[in-house]
Formats: sequence, structure tokens, C-alpha cells
Amino acid sequence: MIDIDDVAEILDKPIWRYMDLWKFERMLENNGNLFFTRADKFKDPLEGKLSEDTLKKIKKEYLLFYGKTYLENWEKLHEDSDYLEAVKRNSLISCWHINDLKNSDMWCSYTNSSQSIAIKTTVRKLYLSLNIFNSNFNINIKEISYIDFDNMVIEYNNILTPLFFKDKRYSFEKELRVIVWKRPENNILKTQLSNFDVDIGGSLQIDWENLNIDLYVHPHADNSFQEKIKNMLSNNDKFTLHF
Repeated sequence: MIDIDDVAEILDKPIWRYMDLWKFERMLENNGNLFFTRADKFKDPLEGKLSEDTLKKIKKEYLLFYGKTYLENWEKLHEDSDYLEAVKRNSLISCWHINDLKNSDMWCSYTNSSQSIAIKTTVRKLYLSLNIFNSNFNINIKEISYIDFDNMVIEYNNILTPLFFKDKRYSFEKELRVIVWKRPENNILKTQLSNFDVDIGGSLQIDWENLNIDLYVHPHADNSFQEKIKNMLSNNDKFTLHF
């Protein structure tokens, strides 16, 4: 099941992925499958965490609405770092940049050289491309909210909530996040997504016909790199190439 309620108002917004050539080559070699990274493999130390103020608010509300026993059980679970890590291990993420135009900051942040490309589609097309083959997965699509992590309390709705918030220093990313996830079952903290061979992530089959992708070459790419991309896509009609 794919949950897109949170992006209903931006379904036709353009979204981008910036990547070095080797990542694009891997995508093509892997029959176009889309790679998702395990949430615990991101470098951000605040990834998937809740601030102390947010934890205090949750505890107060749970005590009021559900009682002391429920709160104690919740505290035991969420104060166990193994559980929090298990949630991240069982959450695979694909990150996209929301923007009408190309963004130079994203070229700098997410590629290592001028031998790189950006692919562009829309939120709606991404949803449709995922929905064809993956109806049995739990998939959530939502914009990231950027906050002052230490001084802002967030609304905690479920175990995925922390994965849709990032510190405001990353606000330039304007990130749309797609999360494929599985709840850690029966508190077995080291469970993995059985559908993936996930050392660092896994790939999902997508319908490229629905994505209707525009592909842009790095603005400083030389002629030889442009020719290389042309040759790579010479027999591939799933991409519209732009220089």
C-alpha cells in the first residue's frame, strides 16, 4: 500500500534526483530498478531521532490519554536504542528534490564531478511508477519538514514520524522522501526487510513508462561526457535528454 495523502496538493510538482554517472549506470544495469538506502546508513546524526522536548510532550500526552501502564511500556520500547535502530534498519529511503528548476546547490551537494546527471519527473509519476509493482509494500511519500531540532516540538503520529523531519540546516534540499518500511515484529530488534538483501539498501522495481523522465547532463560536462550519455541512451526511449 502506498500512502500519498500528505502529497495530494503537490502531485504535479517537479522532482529531481542528482547522481554521479556510476549510480545512473547501476540503475540502467539493474533493469531500471530504483535504489533505496537504509535509514541507518545516512550520515546525519539526527536522522530518525526525537528531541528531548518532543519526548517530554509525548510522555505527557500518553499519560493523560492512555494511562501509566501504556506510558511505561512505550518508554521501555522507545528508550531502547536498539528498537530505534531497528526502525531505521527496516526503513528504506529514496530522496528527491522538489523544484521547478535545476539547482546548482544540489549539483554541488549530491555529485562529485561534472560527470553526473539529474533526472526529473513529478510526484504523481513517481507514485504511479511505484504503484504498479509494489502494492504489497508499505510505502509512504511525504515532504520533509525542516525544524530547529533542539527548540521545536513535533507531532508524533507513528514510528515513521522522526524520519520525515530534518534539522533546518538541510532546508536547501527541499526533500521529498519515499520510505519503504516494515514494523519490527514482536520486538525482535534485529529483524530485516525480508524482501531485500539489505546491507546498505535495496532496489524496487518501478514502471519507467509512467515516470516519463527528463535527463539533464551536468552544466559543466565536456563534449566527450555528453556523447557518452547519448550513446548510453541510444536504444533507450524512457529518457528525454537535455544538455
